[in-house]
Amino acid sequence: MGCKGGIESDSYDFFDVIENYINKAKDAQQNSASGDISFYCDIFSSEWESEFGNITIAKRTCEEIVKLYKSLDNLKSETSSADYKNDCGFFNYWVNFKIAESRSNGSDCIKDIYEGIGIEVYFTDSDISTDSDISTDSDTNYIDIYDINKDDLNKMNILHSLYEKYIELNAIIYNKIDLDKQSFLSISTACCNDYIKASYICNGGNHNNDNRQFCTHLQSFKSKYEELYNKVDAKGTEYSNNFIKLSECKKTNTMSTVLIGTTAALIPLFGLLYKVNEINFIF
Repeated sequence: MGCKGGIESDSYDFFDVIENYINKAKDAQQNSASGDISFYCDIFSSEWESEFGNITIAKRTCEEIVKLYKSLDNLKSETSSADYKNDCGFFNYWVNFKIAESRSNGSDCIKDIYEGIGIEVYFTDSDISTDSDISTDSDTNYIDIYDINKDDLNKMNILHSLYEKYIELNAIIYNKIDLDKQSFLSISTACCNDYIKASYICNGGNHNNDNRQFCTHLQSFKSKYEELYNKVDAKGTEYSNNFIKLSECKKTNTMSTVLIGTTAALIPLFGLLYKVNEINFIF
């Protein structure tokens, strides 16, 4: 069935603190699923296997969503605070991202799949292990999960990916993780590729009302990323020679395209020359 995706005027607001959420999501997934999570996700996966094409993928997706939910404390009680709104915004995005990434069918609404997990029914502040303990409290806070339209989900994924790479680069610079210079260059290059895609969305006539939220947060990312420049230079040439500034991204991408295009053009040329030489040899 068709699902009409939407977007709210504040749907991108959580990107103001996205680094915190990326770290929270990462930490949450490193924890093993407790008994109740595994039990109820077994039920979910058996009911929704056809949507994911694989019962193991369905269960893993369920467990990842529940673990993130349990790590976001502000979701448990509705308030008008910015922290609550940001938690809801990020959780809604992450549910959309995770289900869209994992499913193979796509015939059901993400909202319906999420409700099939039954987070607000089965999972509260304390783990529940028996059906008799299922919460039916009218005060239970139900999170408004909705299907994000594909265009905005794609743009959010780009921003999320950019910040993931920014966090990695920053961690390497401050020696929080140990990676060689080739890995540093690989991450910087991948970040560059994402930035090229993002910049295209915001260039010229594309910077309209539909892209306003995205482009505003892309500019915030750009400012934050540019703060790395002096830090990289201070680390010496081993780092600076393996780091691509955003202003260099298009140049790098153009050179790659030229090299690929040149190689592609040379292949049929070599084939033609081979044929000519072959004919000359015969005669």
